[in-house]
Amino acid sequence: MRWFAAGVLLATACVAHPAAAELTYLAEVGPWDVFYASEPDGRSLCGISQFNNGLGFLIKVNNVREAFIHLSKDSWAVPAGAKVHVGFVVDGRPVLDLPILPTDRPTMIEGNLLPEQAAGLIDRFSLGGHMQVRFLTGSEGFWDVPLKGTYRITQHFLRCLSERLQPRQPFDAALPGSSQPF
Repeated sequence: MRWFAAGVLLATACVAHPAAAELTYLAEVGPWDVFYASEPDGRSLCGISQFNNGLGFLIKVNNVREAFIHLSKDSWAVPAGAKVHVGFVVDGRPVLDLPILPTDRPTMIEGNLLPEQAAGLIDRFSLGGHMQVRFLTGSEGFWDVPLKGTYRITQHFLRCLSERLQPRQPFDAALPGSSQPF
């Protein structure tokens, strides 16, 4: 049941046209999953997710190296235009404070990460023992997120990033000698 519920939510949250998205689960470690989503037009992403007790937590990086956090709760009804501020604390140390906006699903919010924010969060996430998601606006209580298994799941995630996302090259690699470093 976890796979079905998560798959439906992931497919709608992954890329702009969820009906055309192909979703592949790559690994599962405890409550954490790594997935790859792709569309026929070439858009793709790798993600880490956990869905438990109606709550969802996702970290995603797409093939143009944009990073996102998605948080979801089955009982939310977040109105369009709402502004949410969320803090992430790992092992008692603040890692990230992030403005987060609603998505087209009223049960989900999304935050865009700068590259250094994504690297810092993923590093702390992978090595941490416990994370707290703190909703600094609204009435949502703190979420306690055990991080058991996140080191191993992060290794699968990094493998997805390096093997499945199209590399960005400033030249046509198929043409020998077509590029010079000067």
